[in-house]
Amino acid sequence: MMCTPYGYHFHGPYSMMGCCCGPAAWHQTTKEEAVEWLESRKRELETELREIEREIERLKKREPKH
Repeated sequence: MMCTPYGYHFHGPYSMMGCCCGPAAWHQTTKEEAVEWLESRKRELETELREIEREIERLKKREPKH
């Protein structure tokens, strides 16, 4: 991962969130930022789970090839 002139915002574990360089510089995440990140990640995972469940159902309904 490369930093841009404006810094790079990590989308990793909330304890590592922040900008590694640039005008904002590194900062320790606040409790609110950590909660916001975790809730966002939870929504992403729930969406992914629904997609996986739909694919499983689609495969179960598919006619076997002979």
